[in-house]
Amino acid sequence: MTRAFHPDWRAALDGRPLPLFRADGFLTAAFVPSGDHVLELDYDVTPFALGLAVSAVSAAGAVALILMRRRP
Repeated sequence: MTRAFHPDWRAALDGRPLPLFRADGFLTAAFVPSGDHVLELDYDVTPFALGLAVSAVSAAGAVALILMRRRP
């Protein structure tokens, strides 16, 4: 499985935090010892949610300005 590297990715190996590294310039890599393991990858969506909220407020403000200009 390949994932593009981004600092908001978090990894855990067998329930313990695992550092992630950039590989080949744009991929995510982790050092995993041989044997059977469970690797979990999670993406922190907080920056996305914050951006979505700012965009929604901006869009609502733009619509409000348009509607205010249309009033006679």
